[in-house]
Amino acid sequence: MNEAFSELGVTLRAHYPFVYLLSFEEERAMVGLQGLAAETERSLYTWSSAAGIRDPHGELLPGTLDALSALERLDEIKGPGILVMKDFHHHIDSIQVTRLLRRGPNARRPDEGSISKV
Repeated sequence: MNEAFSELGVTLRAHYPFVYLLSFEEERAMVGLQGLAAETERSLYTWSSAAGIRDPHGELLPGTLDALSALERLDEIKGPGILVMKDFHHHIDSIQVTRLLRRGPNARRPDEGSISKV
């Protein structure tokens, strides 16, 4: 798994806006992503349909429980970061979600930092 996070680090440094990571070991993947976030000086946010977007301190970004709302509110996250969207594959077939994903990287100014969705 270390090699996978090494490759993922290269991908994040290249400012890829979206990365699809499939793992049956969620806790281990999160530990690796936390290390990667620290190494690349990015904040680590998490999203799930049960908890919404949570900042690195566990605080909720209100109104982000569903995938569409979470993507619509990404602009409220300031600075560079990684957003881990848990179980997001259940939402990817939505036309609205797909459209917001396509819009995502172009909506932020370069000086605001990028948010990579994992």
